[in-house]
Amino acid sequence: MPIRFSINSKVKTQELKEKRADITKAYWIYPKAGIYAKNAKATITLGGHKKYMALERRWWFWVAPVFGEGIYQATEKATPKENHVLLYTDAKQQEHLVMLPLFVGDWRGFIHGDGKAMHLSVHGGLSKSAKPTKDPIMLVCKGKDPIALMRASMKLLSETLKTFRLREEKRLPAFVDYFGWCTWNAYYQEVSERKVLSGLAAFKKSGVKPRFMILDDGWQDINTKGHMNSFGTNKRFPKGLAPMIDQAKHKFGIEIFGVWHALQGYWGGVNPRGPLAKHYEVFARLGLKPCNMEKQEIGLVSKDDVARFYNDFHETLHHAGVDMVKIDSQSGMQELCANGPVKSQVPYVSTMKAYQQAIQASTQTHFEGNLLHCMCGSQDVAYNMSASTAWRNSDDFYPNQKPSHANHMVINAFNALWSHTFCCPDWDMFMSGHYTGAYHAAARAISGGPIYISDKPGDHDAKIIKRLCLSDGRALRSDNPALPLASRIYDDPKNGEHLLFVRNNNGSAGVLAAFHCQFEGPAINDSFTLKDLGLERGEYALWYARANKLERIHSRDKIVLTLNELEAEIIHACPLNEGVAILGLLDKDNSTAAVTAHGWDRDSSYRVALKDGGTLGVYCLRQPRSAVDADGNQLKMKHDVATGLLKVTVKVGTARDVYLYW
Repeated sequence: MPIRFSINSKVKTQELKEKRADITKAYWIYPKAGIYAKNAKATITLGGHKKYMALERRWWFWVAPVFGEGIYQATEKATPKENHVLLYTDAKQQEHLVMLPLFVGDWRGFIHGDGKAMHLSVHGGLSKSAKPTKDPIMLVCKGKDPIALMRASMKLLSETLKTFRLREEKRLPAFVDYFGWCTWNAYYQEVSERKVLSGLAAFKKSGVKPRFMILDDGWQDINTKGHMNSFGTNKRFPKGLAPMIDQAKHKFGIEIFGVWHALQGYWGGVNPRGPLAKHYEVFARLGLKPCNMEKQEIGLVSKDDVARFYNDFHETLHHAGVDMVKIDSQSGMQELCANGPVKSQVPYVSTMKAYQQAIQASTQTHFEGNLLHCMCGSQDVAYNMSASTAWRNSDDFYPNQKPSHANHMVINAFNALWSHTFCCPDWDMFMSGHYTGAYHAAARAISGGPIYISDKPGDHDAKIIKRLCLSDGRALRSDNPALPLASRIYDDPKNGEHLLFVRNNNGSAGVLAAFHCQFEGPAINDSFTLKDLGLERGEYALWYARANKLERIHSRDKIVLTLNELEAEIIHACPLNEGVAILGLLDKDNSTAAVTAHGWDRDSSYRVALKDGGTLGVYCLRQPRSAVDADGNQLKMKHDVATGLLKVTVKVGTARDVYLYW
């Protein structure tokens, strides 16, 4: 039975007549005048549905998945009680329906539900904006495949709104391809010039080479209320940023040096009575400082001055040697614009749009687009990302909160269903020396996003780090974002009897990462097939990166896996090509990502192009008579007749071509 959708008369529904690939039905929802009234809501009615997965708001700045049956119900953790994305399916998961509330004028649409009914409401606008417009407030689409449906719906949305572009239409910032270090968990807000340089020295001593770094919160010139006084540094950086950055680059090999700041300048915004307020129009608003949740005066640069403010700020940073910025607290504008005296009301959506246009234009000008959006989980950020691509996909890595680690995996995997369409999802930093270091490393390895850690000096696990990056400090990442299996989108891995399965691809090889996500739960036994990875029929060699195990299977075979709490496994499914399968560099978690090309040559040799050296793994029943590199050097081989695993030792240090001769 198909899923039935209707909505009451406070809005107008218009079916899209144009045919779209992967969308069987599409409806635009337009607001009427009555929807703008206080506490007004349009009731949504569904039929034929069974399960849902919603991405609901968490404390203004983040979204997280919730799962259920029947009608969506906001959880106790939803603050405010609303969501951005709502997916429904029928009992047999043969049809899927997605709801995507939007913003229009100075209003933002959102869905809220109590388990009995769902409603569409709007908020954030000014009274003079309370009139019908020609723009829709929600998009509803149906389709047969949930991931294809999400992509097609977001493509339709991008083409209609014309305020954001899809991920593949934008340039990936350079920092994403480098392994990095962030100072946050190492020093928090007590960071200093001395501590930054000692941290880089500790990396050098351990043999690890971060190529980009982020100087996180704690470097700016602020007052006791958390207001930003100037574009300069505090007393812990007595000579400013430039001398420290110069050392980081020339002594420790940092190529991209990034700094943190908040969207409003700092957590408390710009000092309304400070020197910057003499050059830019600053509104004093009442709001929460996200760093400590205290309610206080926030200094908000007006939308008319924010482009000039950011151009001046980032130009100052650029001259100091800064190459990249991480901009935090991006989704708090809704609250700041809602509070304050009537005479100084700030239009919410247009202000947020002005801020997004300002930071994206400025970072393109001064930092070649090296921008990381953070605390940004709202539509008004997502649907204004016309130039930028890197987006923090989840709440923080919390080293001291044990239940958070498994939850971190679930949030990132399911948030990516939406976010991967418009951004490169960043699964956040982690600490390699932490007891969960290997668990988090598995996720970062196949995430497709940036890979960076926040280790304290000397507290490194070099083995974990070296499995994530190449010898020259580049991150070994997949080209595309990782996603959960389509067949598991409505199942919560934190409950029940399931592992979290996250998939990706490296060329012809499929990659699946499995995670145990139940806090203090028993061992979980689960299974999947290569059809779940979208692979073609045929024979494959499976390489288990953590267990160092090799299997040969047919695509129809069921693969069974058992994991304990905080355990992870990465499985590479490599197709056989006339009896040969290339497993990649076995000393890396994302082994097949190290392979740029492979196949039979005319002289009956098998060529493998690698991004770096290491231990090349190959499945073959017969050992080759020789293995050579492009310079003709003979390479050491070891073949296990029982399993078919061939190990070839390739010199580390640069990209290599390997030729196997039988």
